[in-house]
Order: sequence, then C-alpha cells, then structure tokens
Amino acid sequence: MSSEHSVVGLVMAAGFSHRFGALDKRALKVPSGATLLAETCKAVTQICPRSWVVLREEDDANKLGLNESTMIIRTECAALGLGASMADGFRALLLAEFADSAAVFLGDMPFIQQATCAPLFEASGKSSIVRPVLNGQPGHPVVFGRCFWPQLVLLKGGETGSTILQRNAQWVNHVPVDTRDVCLDIDRFRDISKLITMY
Repeated sequence: MSSEHSVVGLVMAAGFSHRFGALDKRALKVPSGATLLAETCKAVTQICPRSWVVLREEDDANKLGLNESTMIIRTECAALGLGASMADGFRALLLAEFADSAAVFLGDMPFIQQATCAPLFEASGKSSIVRPVLNGQPGHPVVFGRCFWPQLVLLKGGETGSTILQRNAQWVNHVPVDTRDVCLDIDRFRDISKLITMY
C-alpha cells in the first residue's frame, strides 16, 4: 500500500479548452481572487505536497496566477493533444521523481479534497492504477503506479490516460467515492456557476 507521501501530483494544464470558448479558463478568477489554475494547484498541493503542473512552452506562469514555488513541466506538444502532454509530464517525472505513484489531476478541479483522495492513495501502489467512481461515473485523480509510467511516456496526441487504463484493465482498481469533487470541473463556460455555488 502507498501513503500520501509516496504519491506525487501531476496537474494537466496545457490544453486549449476549446469547449470553454475563446477565454483562457486557466486565468479565470474564482471567488477567492485566485485564478482557476492557481486554486486547483493550491488544492492539489495540500493533497500531494510534491506536485508538478504541466504547461505549454509559451505560457506565462505569472499571468496564470502561479507562484514562484510552483514546480512546472513545460511541454512543446500541447497542440498535439492531451496524450502528448501527459507523455512529456511523465517523462519528466521518470527523470526527477522516485515516488511509487503519480496522481493525475485536471487543471480545472479547484474543489478536489484531501479526504476524497485518501482512500485512492491508500489503494495505490507501484503496480496498480486507481480511479475514483461516483455513482458509476469515473473521475479524477487517476493514480498511476510507477510500473505504468513508461507506457504513459509513449502516449500519442490523440490518446489519453484512459488508453493506459484500457490496455491494463486487470490492474485497474475502481474505488467508489461519495463526494462529487472527483467529477466536478469547469469544462464549459456555463460551468462557471459551479464556482459560485461551491464557494
């Protein structure tokens, strides 16, 4: 079994969020005054003290509201799709981190809670993949054991973490949760209302 100290965080925030519209949702201000991405990174850091955020090569971290202590992985492949960005993220983790597992968070999940993630981390390990499920709906973070990191490094642009789950279905542990933060993200412009009701 893994503890929270052997699980690192990887926040995927290099996408272009086409479904959200013309605005860069990562820089959207939430009721706390922080940006959506900064608020997400704050929540993730409370859950995983050692966490990285994956950004595009050209991103200005300051304009996205990130502080100087944020550990950043730059990807040149953001335009190719999530799979390519994840590959760059895990390539960097393989070189710099010796944790048992890595929890993949989305950059628009400011409501994620430590209490929700605790059972996921408890069930994780080097040779397992753990995913939360709320009433049959899969959510995030997905916790990938280190044994699967080399496969994640080979992801192509059109692929996602689900590709790895499908290839390794026998190693996937779906953990039921009863809190909706695992499925609560800001995907479309109309989802901004969630920021008001949840704060």
